[in-house]
Amino acid sequence: MKTSSSGPSRRTALHVLRCLLLFALILLLHGVARAVDGTRPMAQYLLQQWGAEQGLAVGHVNAIAQTPVGYLWIGTDRGLMRFNGLRFVPKQPPSPEYSPIERVISLAVDVDGALWIRAENARLLRYFDGRFTLGFPVNQGETSLTAIAPGHRGGLLATGLKIGGMQVTTGGVTRLRPSVGSLLISVAQTTDDTVWLGTREIGLFRWKDGTLQPAVTGVPDRKINCLLPTPDGHLWIGTDNGLGLWNGQTVVTVPFPAEFDHLQILAMVQDRDHNLWLGTSKGLLRYNTAGMAWLQRNARERDQAVTALMEDREGDLWFGNGGSLERLRDSPLITYGDAEQPSGEQFGPTYVDAHGRVWLAPITGGLFWMRDDAIHAVTADGLNQDIVYSIDGSGDNLWLGRQQGGLTRLHSSGDTFTAQTWTHADGLAEDSVFSVRASRDGSVWAGTLTRGASHLVNGKIEARTDGNVLSSETISAIEEDRSGAMWFASPAGVNVLRGTSWRSLGVKDGLPSQQVFSLLADSAGAMWVGTSDGLAYVDKGHVHSFSGSPLGKEPVLGMGVDQRGLLWIATALHIFSAPRAALLAGNLNPETIRSYSVQDGLRSTEGVRRFRSVVNDGLGRVWISTGRGLSVTSSGVGEHLLPAIPHVEEIISDGVAVNLMGDVRVSPNTQRIVFQFSGLDLRAPERVRFRYRLDGFDKAWSEVVESLEAVYTNLPPGRYRFRVVAANSEGRWNAQEGMLSFRVEPMLWQRWEFQLLCLCTLTLISIWIYRRRMQFLITQANMRFDERLVERTRIARELHDTLLQGFISASLHLHVTAEALPSESPVQRSLQRVLLIMERVIEEARQAVKGLRTFDGSSTPRLEQIFRELVLEVDEAEATGYVVVVEGEYRTLRPAIYEEVSRIGREAVINAWRHADAEHVTVRLEYMSGRLGLEVTDDGTGMDVATVSHGREGHWGLLGMRERAERMGARLQIISRLGQGTRIVLNVPAGIAYPDEPWGGRTKEADRFRLW
Repeated sequence: MKTSSSGPSRRTALHVLRCLLLFALILLLHGVARAVDGTRPMAQYLLQQWGAEQGLAVGHVNAIAQTPVGYLWIGTDRGLMRFNGLRFVPKQPPSPEYSPIERVISLAVDVDGALWIRAENARLLRYFDGRFTLGFPVNQGETSLTAIAPGHRGGLLATGLKIGGMQVTTGGVTRLRPSVGSLLISVAQTTDDTVWLGTREIGLFRWKDGTLQPAVTGVPDRKINCLLPTPDGHLWIGTDNGLGLWNGQTVVTVPFPAEFDHLQILAMVQDRDHNLWLGTSKGLLRYNTAGMAWLQRNARERDQAVTALMEDREGDLWFGNGGSLERLRDSPLITYGDAEQPSGEQFGPTYVDAHGRVWLAPITGGLFWMRDDAIHAVTADGLNQDIVYSIDGSGDNLWLGRQQGGLTRLHSSGDTFTAQTWTHADGLAEDSVFSVRASRDGSVWAGTLTRGASHLVNGKIEARTDGNVLSSETISAIEEDRSGAMWFASPAGVNVLRGTSWRSLGVKDGLPSQQVFSLLADSAGAMWVGTSDGLAYVDKGHVHSFSGSPLGKEPVLGMGVDQRGLLWIATALHIFSAPRAALLAGNLNPETIRSYSVQDGLRSTEGVRRFRSVVNDGLGRVWISTGRGLSVTSSGVGEHLLPAIPHVEEIISDGVAVNLMGDVRVSPNTQRIVFQFSGLDLRAPERVRFRYRLDGFDKAWSEVVESLEAVYTNLPPGRYRFRVVAANSEGRWNAQEGMLSFRVEPMLWQRWEFQLLCLCTLTLISIWIYRRRMQFLITQANMRFDERLVERTRIARELHDTLLQGFISASLHLHVTAEALPSESPVQRSLQRVLLIMERVIEEARQAVKGLRTFDGSSTPRLEQIFRELVLEVDEAEATGYVVVVEGEYRTLRPAIYEEVSRIGREAVINAWRHADAEHVTVRLEYMSGRLGLEVTDDGTGMDVATVSHGREGHWGLLGMRERAERMGARLQIISRLGQGTRIVLNVPAGIAYPDEPWGGRTKEADRFRLW
């Protein structure tokens, strides 16, 4: 063991000092930064630049503005550009209504959110809700505007060559006063409604209550380039010779240091934290209570004039510098190191002690500490010649694990340090100590690379553990949990010493890998474990891993927790953060796992394989060693980022852009529709996530996507509404939706007018076909009726000429015989009886012949009468359940129809009595306007399906009924089930059933029905 002491020293290697001299003057950031932090050195801001290579077509940036919907507008020498964070889109008013915009001089956004554009070759334009309108009427007589600015209470303030000062609103122009005698080049309005006018030659004027007064005293120069009103009623005045301030009483010149004297101020903006930013002829200048600071530029861009300035809704500063658009912003991480070196600068272990000193050990060797602008190198005990692998501390003691020098304790007395070292000669396992951990009981554990761990108790190496206890003799990390147990990480898993008992954890227990690089004790009692295959934690003896997330794919080299409860993770390839509470609760949302890049303040996203390469300090910040510098989380930055504003920017229909003005229509027969949208988050547009839905087609929202377009194919005609929502880089979803309603036009054959015409045509064709069918059926029926009429006539003639004449002849002979017999003859009575019978038969025969030859509907009984007389053919017991019902007004039937319907009905009723053993039979006769209906219902035994379809063998009743119905052109239904009775329904179309039906017509063939 050896001891030594040393005071602060400034001797160290040149490359290390060059790195450390770039550290910030102010390291501690308090509260939530709402704008660009004015306490930061200018070099610590993140500077981004866009030019022609990124799509910005500029000659020079003259003006910058942001509308409330989130778009950034850039006025350049080549026109007006709109920027959504990812791409620039030129914007021009519709032609030929307006002349094209060639050069934009000024931009202003009024309280209503409208964008006012002052162009060199065009009149003042107003852009609102996607439409350009003329902002300045042509008949006002003004040929050219010289300056514009938003009015305090709305509208726009403007100055012109002829009219001078004026106030422009959508309702018209209000003239303030005739010209002041010089060219007006700037205008502004303070909160007391005073209008300020800046001239090119004679200074500043103010207009209030109808009075114009010069403000000469105190103005630094007579050329007033720009004016900036403040929320408290003051006015900043930018001139060709410095800065002035109207303080409510008078104008005073702001004193500048000698290096800023006689500075030409071209643009101004005051951020929400009251930092005043000045665009000057020599670059960008920041002015606040701490003084003035230049934005340092490289030799090529040094002394370039800044002509446009703007603070966006996130608090970032945008400015136009030469031919490019640039942005300054705070970052969630601040990185220190020599950015000019191609290889960067690597730091290893880091530690922040109780006195606020930040201890650093570069990979190349040495030990340094920093506090209050001063950086010190420690040379005690040869530390400047050795590589420090690990740093830990307790109270005034700092414990160092060294590559060659063993275990060293630095004891501080103020800023004076005393060194004491333990080596192999003092019982240390070996002199190469990779990990050091000071436990709460005052002892110190030292983990070596090849000989296990040593335990220093009360200044002596008390015990040495070896491979008989530890899974491996290489100790990569040591940690103490809340219960006092010691955890040892190695390439063969984790060993836990609790009291005197040991426990091993590995892949069999749920760890993603046996190789463990880092450990972190959680205040909630869990132990975080970083392995070669991702992150895990041990809680109450159970191992939980994150194999299915980004945290379960890369080697975890270090971990730390900040004051917001975010777990920061350094892997071999990325720097992540995730809510610790959500991870422990198992509610891991991939959207809340954030990966950081150079745009967040890092110079490298690669972690460093050193014990305690990620540490916490007393202020709740996390320090992270990376491949190109040391980074620290910035308190408050990015805590409450505004949500991204979703917009539907364009619809592409089969490769052609659709006009989004007015009623949006997509041409018919479109095969592919592409919706292009954006989420306006200028700070991190590439991290915006989206969900979308097409109302009228989609049933639910889409999955979370990163792409900026949605594709639909073969949408049917109709009205739709496309909706999109966006989430910022923190996973915060905006309740506001971007939406666009549109209509897919139908083809000619899909239009309702065409479909209605087709329906009407089809209806007329159907009616024509029906009538032709009815005429055909009637003609066919008439032909059959004619044949039957001829046959009946022949039969009647034959009966008359043969059978009837024979009966008459026989009757005459019987009369002669009866008269020849005496009246007393017993045969006389018999002959008289025979004669009476023969007379009755002859009379009936005559009537039958007459019926065969002619039919008189008025002299025949009605159908219902025929059906009622059927009871005479059955027993009285069977007739008790028989009912005949007539509905509708009686109508005369065609003779053949009368005969066929009566026979079908008779067959149905007789079958119900004779074959179905029915107790109740109902006959329903319906005289309807469109048909003649007959329904016979019984409660008999019924029939099976086969009998209904094909009839019963040896019986022809059902078949005969179907044939008669078919012959008439009628529809017959037989509905029956075994044990459930039978229902027979006959429907005869009116044109066939009734001779006076107009559908049947008054044809010659139809008249033949009346012969029956």
